[in-house]
Amino acid sequence: MAIVIRAHHRSAFGGLLNEAFRLRRRIFMETLGWKLPDLAGDGEREIDQFDFTPAVHHLVAVNDAGQVVGTCRLTPSDAPNVTCDVLQAQIGAPLPRSSKIVESSRFCVDLSLSREERTAIMGDLYISHGELAEDMGWTQTMGVYYQSSLEALIRQGFAVDALGAPIRFAPGDPFSYPYLMTASTDGLERMMAAFGAPQGKLQDPEKDSRLLRRFREAPVRTPQLMEAR
Repeated sequence: MAIVIRAHHRSAFGGLLNEAFRLRRRIFMETLGWKLPDLAGDGEREIDQFDFTPAVHHLVAVNDAGQVVGTCRLTPSDAPNVTCDVLQAQIGAPLPRSSKIVESSRFCVDLSLSREERTAIMGDLYISHGELAEDMGWTQTMGVYYQSSLEALIRQGFAVDALGAPIRFAPGDPFSYPYLMTASTDGLERMMAAFGAPQGKLQDPEKDSRLLRRFREAPVRTPQLMEAR
């Protein structure tokens, strides 16, 4: 399942967020070797100034044992976000900003799991993203993504438009492409069918207070320096 963590629930879900930030460090900094100006941290977590804004939504996927196995960050593009405020200089083209367009970033899953497990977690995050978008009125998603992932979305019938030049986050890393994906009337149903999910995946503490009782832990530690470096 994937839990949505809004700004006012960060303290209650501090334990999950800290584990998500540790997973991001293992994936983006230690495995992929990304060295972007916005990448920051405290030696054990990958965090930046966009993780703690009022508008950000973190999706955190957990397994049956409550362990964090994937995460994604979603931010309305008219609020501060990494794609528009940091990556646009590399993309070399103006990027759309609107309360109806959500920026997606820091999508990752635990690479120590099997391919089948990783695929299921990705499906969980994709479907939860779609459900949250419907709740929030987001009609388009933007960000940068690997070509293979964008091609998979296009094969599922999603409308994906290029926004600018591809960028590479580290030597040897595949190119990532700036994109704008438009939701369709049956997009969520198509995504559920693609991943064999007969029902929704999103877990929302505003609709299910049991999540707060199960996962409440110590508050997330906010870093002292939140500026990009």
